[in-house]
Amino acid sequence: MLRSDLMVVLTVGAFGVLSERVAIVDGQPEVWVPDLAVGLVFLAAALLVSRTATVGMASRAMGSAILLGAVAVTWFAGNLAWAALYWHRGPLFHLLLAYPGWRVSGRPGRALVLLAYVAAVLTPVWASESATIALSVVLVTGAILRHRTATGLARGFRPVAWAAGALGAVLVGGAVARLAVPAGSAVLPALWAYQAALCAVAVAAAAGVRRSRPGNVADLVVELGETQSGTLRDALARALGDPTLQVGFWSRRNNEYSDPAGIPVAVPPPGASQSATFVRRNSDPFAILVHDATVLDDPALMKAVADATRLTASHVELQAAVREQLAELAASRRRLLVAGDDERQRIEQRLHDGARGRLVRMRTALHSTTVDADACDALRLAYGHLDGSLADLNELARGLHPRELSNGLRDALAALLERHPTPAELTATDQRFPPALEVTAYYVCAEALANVAKYAASSQVTVEVARRRDRLWVRIADDGIGGADPARGSGLVGLTDRVEAHGGSLTVHSPPGAGTRIIAELPLDDQ
Repeated sequence: MLRSDLMVVLTVGAFGVLSERVAIVDGQPEVWVPDLAVGLVFLAAALLVSRTATVGMASRAMGSAILLGAVAVTWFAGNLAWAALYWHRGPLFHLLLAYPGWRVSGRPGRALVLLAYVAAVLTPVWASESATIALSVVLVTGAILRHRTATGLARGFRPVAWAAGALGAVLVGGAVARLAVPAGSAVLPALWAYQAALCAVAVAAAAGVRRSRPGNVADLVVELGETQSGTLRDALARALGDPTLQVGFWSRRNNEYSDPAGIPVAVPPPGASQSATFVRRNSDPFAILVHDATVLDDPALMKAVADATRLTASHVELQAAVREQLAELAASRRRLLVAGDDERQRIEQRLHDGARGRLVRMRTALHSTTVDADACDALRLAYGHLDGSLADLNELARGLHPRELSNGLRDALAALLERHPTPAELTATDQRFPPALEVTAYYVCAEALANVAKYAASSQVTVEVARRRDRLWVRIADDGIGGADPARGSGLVGLTDRVEAHGGSLTVHSPPGAGTRIIAELPLDDQ
C-alpha cells in the first residue's frame, strides 16, 4: 500500500513539474513556484487523508483523498491547455460541498456539484468576472450552509467551511479588483491570494479528517462505559455528534422497539432526513438506532456503533444483575438479623416465664416459711443467692432482648441510662419506629454506653434520638479521653455490620483527649 501511494505521488509530482516546465517561462519563479506548490500541497493532503482513514472514516476519507488528488491533477493540467485552466474548480467545489467524503445528500447539494463541474468545463464561464462573482457566492454559500447544518461526525469539519469562505472572498475580491483595475496590475496579487486560499482548503481538509476521525470499537465502548450519568442514548449521541439520536430496544411482549421509558420508537419512512440502523444479537432483533441520515453512512462506523451498543447494553444488563444480587444480599442480611432478634426475643420470653418465674416463686415460698433463729442466717444467705441469680438472669435477658422496647425506644433507653454508672442525659422522640430499627438503635446505644463505662473515664454522657427527614438518627457523646478505634473492637464492628445491613451508616469520631461521638443513621423508607 505504501509503495503504490509513493508511486502515485511521484507520478503526479513529475507531471506537475513537467507542466510547469512547459507552461512557465524560465526566470519567473514568482509565478511557477507558487503554482507548483499549490498542486503539491493538494497532492500531499490527498496522501495524508488516505493514510489516516480509520474505522468510521474509511470510505469518507478515501472519497476526500480522491477529490484532493483530482484537484492536484487538474490544477497541473491547466498549465498545458487554456481549456483546462478551470478544471480544478469542479473537484474543488465538489470537495467543499461533500466534505468529509464525496457523496452529497439532497437534491440542492447534488445540483450545486453538477453546476461546479459544468462551469469548470466551460472555460468562458469562470473567465467572466461577473460570472465568477455569482458562481463563487452561490457555491461557497452552499458549502458553508451545508457545514453549518451538519450533524454527526461532519460537525467536526467546520474549519473547511471557514476555508471555503476565505476562498469565496478571494474569488469575489479578485474579480472585483480586475473589474476596477483593467490594466492587469492586480492579476498577480490576486493570483497569489487565490493560491493561498487553495492551500488553506487543502490543509483544512487534511487536518479535519485527522482531527475528527472517530476511534475504533474499543475506544467507543470505553467512552460509553466511562459515562457516569445519563443513558446509552446520551453517550451514543455525544460520540456521534447527533443530538436527534434515538435508541430503542426490542420488546418481545409488545413486538416493537421502545426506549427505556417504554415509548415506542418509530422507523423513519424512506427518504426522510433520519434513517434507522438495526442492531441484532444472536440473529434476533435487539435494538434500533434512529439517527441523522448522514451519521452512519460508513459501513465500518455502523458496525462499530452496533458492536458498541451490544457490548454496552450487555454491560448495563450485567450491572443491573449485580445491583439486583446486592439488593437481595442486603435483604437477606436484614432477614437474618430480624430472625435472630425474633429468636432472642423468644428466648428472653422463655427465661422470663420459665427460670425467672420459678426463682421468683421460690423466693416467695421462702419468704413465707417460718424458721427458728438458728436457720435465719441460712435463710438470709439463700435470699442473697436468689436475688443475685435473679439479677444475673435479668441482665442476661436484657442482653438477649430488651423487654422495655415493647413500650418504645425512648422508654428502653431511659431504663438503660438509669442503670449506667456515669451521669447521662437523654433527648429522644417518643415516636415509634419499625421494630428492627428500634432494636438496632438500642444495641448501638448499649454498646456505646458499655464502652464509656469501661474505657472513657467520662463525667457526662448524652444520648440523642430523633427523626431527621427519612432517617432515624442516633448520637452518643461523652467527654472522656477519646482515642477509640472501631477497628480494634469487635463490638463496634458488629454494630457497623448490623447498621449497614439496614442500609444505614455508623461513624465514630474520637480524637484523643476530646471525647467520643458515635452517630448512627438508619433509613426509614426501605423498612
